[in-house]
Amino acid sequence: MNKIILTLIMIFSIACAQDPPTITPASATWELSDPATGGTGLTVSTSGPVIGYDESFSLMRINQYSGAEYSQRSDNRPSGGATAWPASQTTRIDSVYVQFALSPMAGVSFTVNNISFEIGGNSTNYLKAEVLYSTDSTFSTYGKVPDSLVLEGDDYAYPGYLLRGDTLNPVSFDLDEVVAENQKLFLRVYPWVHDQTSGLTGKYLLLKNMVISGLAEGDVAYDPPQITTSNVSFISTTFATSGGNIASDGGSPVTARGVVWNTSGTATMDDFNTEDGDGSGSFISTVTGLTPGETYYLRAYAKNIAGTAYGNEIVFSALDSITVPSVITTSVKNIFVKSAESGGNVTSWGGDSVLTRGVVWNTSGDATLADSLTQDGDGVGTFTSFLFPLEQTTTYYVRAYATNNAGTGYGQEVHFTTLAPQADVVK
Repeated sequence: MNKIILTLIMIFSIACAQDPPTITPASATWELSDPATGGTGLTVSTSGPVIGYDESFSLMRINQYSGAEYSQRSDNRPSGGATAWPASQTTRIDSVYVQFALSPMAGVSFTVNNISFEIGGNSTNYLKAEVLYSTDSTFSTYGKVPDSLVLEGDDYAYPGYLLRGDTLNPVSFDLDEVVAENQKLFLRVYPWVHDQTSGLTGKYLLLKNMVISGLAEGDVAYDPPQITTSNVSFISTTFATSGGNIASDGGSPVTARGVVWNTSGTATMDDFNTEDGDGSGSFISTVTGLTPGETYYLRAYAKNIAGTAYGNEIVFSALDSITVPSVITTSVKNIFVKSAESGGNVTSWGGDSVLTRGVVWNTSGDATLADSLTQDGDGVGTFTSFLFPLEQTTTYYVRAYATNNAGTGYGQEVHFTTLAPQADVVK
C-alpha cells in the first residue's frame, strides 16, 4: 500500500511540476500602404507565434493608394477592364471580396480577441460592405463584424446604413474565436454599390491598417526575425535615410531594430548602427556621420530571444557636395484664354531640403525666378501649378523649378499658346 501511495504522490508531483502552456500576445498587421513610397503593399507583419498571409483579392484589384489618408483603393475590375458594379444590388456578392488570413505556428492555438481596421468608400456615397470571418475557407459557417460598426448611418441622401464617403471609419470589434493548430482564420471584406439603377464604374473600397490580434497558447521553438532592408533615400554628404520591415518576429518579441553599416560590406552590430525602437512592422533609420563621396554597405537588423537577423545589403555613396535639386517640367494642359495648368516632379533633392518649388514663365524663353512664377509647396515629388493671369493668343515658355540652400534647379522648357476668346453668340 505504501508503495502505491508513494507512486501516486510521485505522479502527482511530476504533473504539478510541468510548466503550464505558454500564453503569448500575437497579432498580424496589414498596413496597406503604398509600396512605391516605401509602404508595405499587400504584405503582412506578425508578432508572436502566428503566421500571416499576404492580402489577396477575388474579382477585385488595387487601384492606387490615393484614398483618404493615403489608404488602399480597390474596385471590381480584376483584369483592368471596364467591369461595372452591378445595378440593383442590395446584398453582398459572394465572389467579390478582399481577404486576409493567419494561422498559428505548429504546436500553438490562437484565440482572436480583436479585429480592427479603417474602412470607407471613394467617389460614391452608396457603397456598402460586410466583414465576415471564418476558419472554414468555404464560409459555410462564419461570424460577422456588426454592420453598426462598419457602416456609418444615414449621413447622406440615400436612406440606410452606408460606408463613409471619401473618409475612413475606424472599426474595433472584440470577439472570442479559437483558431486551432493546423487551422486558418480567414477575414473577408465584401463590398458592393448599393441599390443603384445602373451599373457604375470608378467606385472604390478604401482599407487601411487591418489588424487581427489575440492570445497564442502553446510551446513553440522561437526563430530569429524575418527582416528586409529599405532602400536608401535622401542621401546627402554626411547623412542618409533607410530602415527596414520586420515581416515576422519569429514568435518572440523584437527587442531592438535598426540598421548597421560600414565601408567594406556584411556589416554587423560591431559596426556603425542605429537603434530604432522594437516590435514588428516597418521603421525608419537615419544614418549619420558619413564622409562625403564615400561608399557604404548597409543592412537592417532585428533582435529577439533567438538572436539577431540581418536584411539584404544595400550599397550607396554619400554625395560629394550639396547640389541644386533636379526637376522635370510637366506638359501644359487645360489651356484657356487667360490660364493654363502645368507643374513638375522634383526627382532629386540635391542633398538638402527643397524649400520651394513651382513653375516660371515668360514670352521669350529661359524663364527664371525673376519672371512670373508660382509657389507650390516644398519637398520632392510631383506638384501641380496654375499659370494666371495670361494674355490671349500669346506664346509662353514654361520651366519647373525647385530651390534648396545650394540654389535653384530648372526643368526642361515647354511652350504653349493661349486661346483667343470666342465670339459672342447672338440669339
